[in-house]
Amino acid sequence: MNDATLSKQEMFKLRSIACTFNQMKDYWCRVLKEIEAGTYFRQAIRSRYKSSLEEFERKKTEKLFKLEQTFENLYLQYLELGGSNVRKEDFIKRIKSLYEKVKRQNANRKIKISLVKTTKGVTFKLAPV
Repeated sequence: MNDATLSKQEMFKLRSIACTFNQMKDYWCRVLKEIEAGTYFRQAIRSRYKSSLEEFERKKTEKLFKLEQTFENLYLQYLELGGSNVRKEDFIKRIKSLYEKVKRQNANRKIKISLVKTTKGVTFKLAPV
């Protein structure tokens, strides 16, 4: 056998390797085009995940802000109902701890917070809805 000539088996292996190389090269070119166009699957999923995470954080802060507003409104109602003169920060701290306690016991349910005027004074009523 001469070194200059290749057997049929060697030629077949060489052609299959060249074909595989060209397929990979074409695939990589297609991936680069998709990345440039912004339609590449992995990057699209990553960007969707990132945007949904940002949306979740935004909603979470909005929810906390609404909860703070609710606590402040409750404080004003407390004073209107003739509750004792308690500092706003102490009132909110106390109602937050009660709210978190009830929320832990009823994780998937909404909590209704109300103030009830009794003979002893104004009390909180927290109940799952």
